[in-house]
Amino acid sequence: MIRARGITILAGRKRLLSGVDATIPPGRVTALIGPNGAGKSTLISVLAGERRPDEGEVSLEAAPLAHAPQRELAQRRAVLLQNTVLDFAFTAEEVVELGRLPHSGTMRQLDDETAVAAACRLTGIDEFRNRSYQTLSGGEKQRVQFARAIAQIWRRPGEADAGPRYLLLDEPTSALDLRHQRAVLDVARRLADEGVGVLAAIHDLNLASAYADDVILLRDGSVLASGPAEEILTGDKLGACFDVKIEILTRENGARAILA
Repeated sequence: MIRARGITILAGRKRLLSGVDATIPPGRVTALIGPNGAGKSTLISVLAGERRPDEGEVSLEAAPLAHAPQRELAQRRAVLLQNTVLDFAFTAEEVVELGRLPHSGTMRQLDDETAVAAACRLTGIDEFRNRSYQTLSGGEKQRVQFARAIAQIWRRPGEADAGPRYLLLDEPTSALDLRHQRAVLDVARRLADEGVGVLAAIHDLNLASAYADDVILLRDGSVLASGPAEEILTGDKLGACFDVKIEILTRENGARAILA
């Protein structure tokens, strides 16, 4: 489990995060929800170990994350950022292969080809894996980066346990059409069912309701509520988070529709 306790991040006199507690349990999808500027990207960078908090601590399996060797950490957790700039003339497949760099020189390097093929297949990018990354649309680039993150933490089925893996996704559906939004979260759900801890910042409340096991509501750098999705995704809590009236309907199939 990745656990954050009392996380505070300062930017001059402004508090980007203030006393935040958060967890990413293995085998579950946790949705990180909040308005623009709430601190979601900042929290993801802290949980990933890419930014050290001014106050508080992040732990990985009860050990301080700050003490984890960077290469070992990179083998166990991957991050998908909102915007990834890549100026080199790589093909889409070569971008996915970058995810395997933490395994270079280890026995897992023998699985590089299999891992890349599996990640491309899961994310549906086989049809353009040989195209120049620079020629792809924004949504296609996002799916390639998602495949890169999957390849980074991929393990062969039945491989001896080397500890839980984690996938941290910062708005992974932002540039995607409706079909590919569902496809990305279907893959996230599948990985969670295989034991991966998934954290995803999601703006679409209905997607969060459909896929999340747990939810963290973040507003103005503080956690308003966190816990099981069915307890957190209520009209009152969401309304308080976004300052709008929220109505929740139940469809004939039992699924919920969240309307603002």
